[in-house]
Amino acid sequence: MAYASDHVMHISFRREEFRMAFEKPFRVVFLASLLVVEPICIVSCGIVSPIVILAWLPLLTGMLAAIAVMVLSALFRFEVGPNGIECYDFWCQPQSTGWSEIRSVSTVSLLGLTYLCLHRDDNLRSIWVPAFVDREAQFDELLQMHAGYDHSVSRELRKLRGSDSAA
Repeated sequence: MAYASDHVMHISFRREEFRMAFEKPFRVVFLASLLVVEPICIVSCGIVSPIVILAWLPLLTGMLAAIAVMVLSALFRFEVGPNGIECYDFWCQPQSTGWSEIRSVSTVSLLGLTYLCLHRDDNLRSIWVPAFVDREAQFDELLQMHAGYDHSVSRELRKLRGSDSAA
């Protein structure tokens, strides 16, 4: 993919692999787990000890949530390259598409986690790209370079990050 800036033509064949960032999914998984585990332990198990309720359960829940998020992050990597993007659909099935096949882009927030939902020309499953990635600046730069500054994915990403200069 080529792009021009400052009267210089750049050509990039670089493909990069990305993972979802740790912090945002961890907060969601930890809080949801804690809200489920503590009442169950208090009501079903009869645990009333403050040290267990306020220290041990949150600590164990936090460790399990951290492990779960690390496993998900390792399993569900995605790739951005000059020919398109390889990611997953809502049902965690691998999907890939070329930049020219993307018909429209929408932003979806699921439990506070934001995704770019890429809709393709062939009306197959939409690709859900997490907007919370481990190397956010590099992801943004690479996506805009390969897709093109005026591509709907680039515009939606700039809008999401609050850096849309056209607005």
